Amino acid sequence: MEKIKNAHKLVRWNEKKEHNNSNKDDGIELTELNSDEVTYVEPEKESISELEEKYNEYLKEKSEDDIQKVKVPKAKPENSNPVPTIESLASINPRYVASSFIDGITRMRNVDPIRSVRGLRIAKTKKLTKTNNGWLVPGAGRKSYDVTINGDGVYSCNCQDFKNNTNVCKHIHAVWALEENVKIPSVQVLDKQIKALKKSEKKYSKSWSVYNKAQRGEINAFLEVLKEACNLIDEPAQDKGRPRVPLSDVVFAATYKVYSTISGRRFESHGERAHDDGYIEHLPHYNTVSKYLRDPNLTPLLTYLIEKTSEPFSAVETEFAIDSTGFGTKVTDTWHDKKYGVTKKKKMWTKLHANVGVKTRTFAAVKVTDIHANDSSCLKELVGRTASRFKIKEQYGDGAYSSRENCSIVADHGGTPYFLLSKRARRIAKGVHIWSTMYDIFHENKEDFYKHYNNRNNVECAFNMIKSKMSGKLRSKVFESQVNELLCKVLCHNIIVLISELYNLGYTLEDVKESSILDSQMNVITVNSFEGTEQEHVHA
Repeated sequence: MEKIKNAHKLVRWNEKKEHNNSNKDDGIELTELNSDEVTYVEPEKESISELEEKYNEYLKEKSEDDIQKVKVPKAKPENSNPVPTIESLASINPRYVASSFIDGITRMRNVDPIRSVRGLRIAKTKKLTKTNNGWLVPGAGRKSYDVTINGDGVYSCNCQDFKNNTNVCKHIHAVWALEENVKIPSVQVLDKQIKALKKSEKKYSKSWSVYNKAQRGEINAFLEVLKEACNLIDEPAQDKGRPRVPLSDVVFAATYKVYSTISGRRFESHGERAHDDGYIEHLPHYNTVSKYLRDPNLTPLLTYLIEKTSEPFSAVETEFAIDSTGFGTKVTDTWHDKKYGVTKKKKMWTKLHANVGVKTRTFAAVKVTDIHANDSSCLKELVGRTASRFKIKEQYGDGAYSSRENCSIVADHGGTPYFLLSKRARRIAKGVHIWSTMYDIFHENKEDFYKHYNNRNNVECAFNMIKSKMSGKLRSKVFESQVNELLCKVLCHNIIVLISELYNLGYTLEDVKESSILDSQMNVITVNSFEGTEQEHVHA
């Protein structure tokens, strides 16, 4: 029965095939025929076996035709449209970009990958207008920026990012891509690249619960640590005369007054509460505090307390950054301009030189001078005092400290210097081999050099922490008083940093009261305990 069904199928297939072939147009015009002229001729019947052979041949031909009809996609060239890498997107040479001049220091520009990709996006989506001396580049809003190119082919821009930072701005990247006929990928690819670069940025998490505890309990903990620091002061002997106010109470009151950022008269109510709580035995008059601040003999004592408050980090800090900053005063200097016969005034300021630990931003060594003191001349003293209490592995500094003598000083204390070299620097060692080593790293492996050198930014951060919390101006008018007031600010900063790290390690106010935080033999902060919270500092 099955064979009969298959036979009927083959017959119907053959009839259908012949019918289709008869209806094909072979290029011959068909004419209408009368029904009388048409005669039906019955086709010859083929055997089932012949039909099977014909059907199998048909299936074979059909399979070959289908295989030929399948479109095989052409293989794309390997580099037809590659996903851009960071190196290819940020390939502009910083030598052809105007150097930055910030804080009186000339620096070569850096190439930021995110800015370069954003510049390519501007060149892809915005219309840049050619000008006489460069290009007019539209910004994110309605404002446009002028990118100028001088005769030497050096780019410069008038945007704030170019003026205030050391990176090549995105507008210069856009002009460079347009002039160099860079093949820019699609906007979607650029957006993905920006997103990937943002994810790759190193981010530090903050434990808000710990931060809130540290901020809420800072003043009480500050008084406890300050009291412990003042207890380290040895009272000078007095044989006769009127009994003096204890020196520890004067230092406590002066430092607490600077921490409060208010005047001496208004501070007396805070001093009374500190006296009632037992932090000081005698409450000094505000004039007494001002008198002691004018005493030059107080300077080495405050310097000693600053160093003692940094010693708890002696097991943690091995890398240091040196720099200087200015603090404004109310004092003005009058000078006569002989050329124009005019008397002019200018504000005076006091200069703070410091060597700061890059992990905790604690001040390991400080020195206060007038505005005319040279930065490089202070390195020997600061590094020497730091090395007496810390193990220096790396020492960072900007171009002001770049000299063979300073490199030799750092190397003598067991450290590796990373000072920014100027264009005029030469490799000649002149007996200081560490200089030629640093020169080779700077010129042959800039990426590795800047990986270390960029830690220098922490000293700038430490200066900003002081100025933002305790003001960047000094109330005192006499220079000796300005020096001591500035040292009190640094002492307050060191105590605040110490409190923040103690809260990071799980300490409470009761623990601070009971523990000898400033005792170097207690080892309150160790390397192991610090590494567990290194990413969650709660510096104020």
